[in-house]
Amino acid sequence: MKVKSNLNQLIFIGFLVMFSSQIYIKLFVNHFNISFGIIVLIILLYMIEMDDKIMVAITSSFLVYIIRILVYFLENSELNSALKLGISNHFPEFIFYLVYITIYFIITIKNKNLNTLLFKLIICDFFANFTEMSIRHTIYLENFSLNIIIGLLFVAFLRSTLIWVMINLMIRYNTTLLKKEHTERYIKLLASNSTLKSEIYLMEKSMDNIENVMGKSYDLYMDINQKDLDKSFKKEIMEITKDIHEIKKEFNLIVRGVNELTNTKELKDSMNYYEILDILRHMINIEIKNTKITLKIQKGENFNTIYHYYLISIFRNIIMNSIDALKDKDNGLIYLNHVSTNIDNMRGHCFEIIDNGEGIDEDDKKYVFNPGFSTKIDFETGDVNRGLGLIIVKDIVEAKLNGFVTLKSSKGKGTKFMIFIPKDILEGARI
Repeated sequence: MKVKSNLNQLIFIGFLVMFSSQIYIKLFVNHFNISFGIIVLIILLYMIEMDDKIMVAITSSFLVYIIRILVYFLENSELNSALKLGISNHFPEFIFYLVYITIYFIITIKNKNLNTLLFKLIICDFFANFTEMSIRHTIYLENFSLNIIIGLLFVAFLRSTLIWVMINLMIRYNTTLLKKEHTERYIKLLASNSTLKSEIYLMEKSMDNIENVMGKSYDLYMDINQKDLDKSFKKEIMEITKDIHEIKKEFNLIVRGVNELTNTKELKDSMNYYEILDILRHMINIEIKNTKITLKIQKGENFNTIYHYYLISIFRNIIMNSIDALKDKDNGLIYLNHVSTNIDNMRGHCFEIIDNGEGIDEDDKKYVFNPGFSTKIDFETGDVNRGLGLIIVKDIVEAKLNGFVTLKSSKGKGTKFMIFIPKDILEGARI
C-alpha cells in the first residue's frame, strides 16, 4: 500500500512539474527558457514529506525534458530532424534541473532554515543557469557575455524570491489552520470540562445529601436500639445504613474519576474574562447558527480568574435557556453586559443576561430555581427537560462564589438575570 502511495505521489508531482514547466519566459538566447517548473518542484520538495525526494526530483526533471522534446517535435514536425533537434536543443535544460536539485539537496540536507533558504535558492538557481548557458556556449556557440551573467543573477534573485515568498505564505497558512484546529479543539475541551465541573458540583451536593440520610438512618438505628424494639427491624435499619454508605463510596469514586478526567494539563489554571467571552461566543454561535437569534456582548472591565469553569457554566446555562425561549422568534436578541460596581458596600462584578423572549409566567417565577422545574416539554415524545440548569447557576453563584442571582421577567417582554459576585472572590484565591 505504501509503495503504491509513493508511486502515486511521484507520478502526481512529476506531471505537475512537467505541465507547469510549459509556463516560461524566453531570455537571452534561443531555447533558453526561464521556467516555472523548477518553482513548483522546489516548493513541493520543501513542503511535502516524501520518502525519496531525489527520485521525485530526477523523475520530474526527466518528464520536463520529455515534454520539451514532444512540444518541439509537434511544432516542427515537417522537419525530418525535428526529434533529433528537440533532444539536442533541450538537453542543456535537463542539465539545469539536475544541477539545481543536486546543489539544493547538498546545501539543504542538514538545514532547511527558512531564514537562509533564499540565499541558498539564489545559489542553486544561478549556478544551474550558469551551467546551462556554459553548455549552450560550448556546444552550440551561443552568446555568453557579462551582461548575460548579470541577467542570470537577476533571474536567480527574482525566481528564488518568488519561491521563498510562496513557501512562507504556505507555511503561515498551514500554521493558521493548525491554530484554528487547536483553538476549536481547546474550546470543545473547555466546554466539556465546564459541563463536567457542573455535574461534579451536583454530584458532590448529592453526596452531602447521602451523608445526611446515612446519618439519620444511623440515628434511627441507635434510637431503636435504645428502645429495645424488634431485632429484625433493627437489623433492617442497619442494612439500609450500610447500603447508603456503599452508595456514598461508589458515588465518591465516580466523582474522583470525573475530576481526574477534567484535570488535564492542556487547560489553563486561570483565564482572563475576555478569553472567557471569546470561548463563550464561539460556543453560543454554534448553538444559534441556524436561528434568527443574535448574541451581543458588552465586555466591560477585564480581569483574571481561577473560576473560569464556573463563569462559563453560569453564562452558558442561562443563555441556553434564553435560546430555547427565542427559537421561534424572528428577531431574537440575547445581551450579556458586565460592569464593576458596589452593592451594599461590597465591590464586585455584576453580569446581566437579558433576552427579548416571551418571559416567564408570574406563577412560575418562584419555581425557576427549584430542582427539576422545567417548562421545556417535547409534546411529541413527552420528554421533559431535567430542569437543573438554573439550579446549577444559583448554587454555584451562592455556595461557591458567595454571590447572588436575581430574576426579573415580564410575560411577553423578556427576561433578565442579574449575577453579582464579590470582586475579591472572583479575582482572588480559591475558596
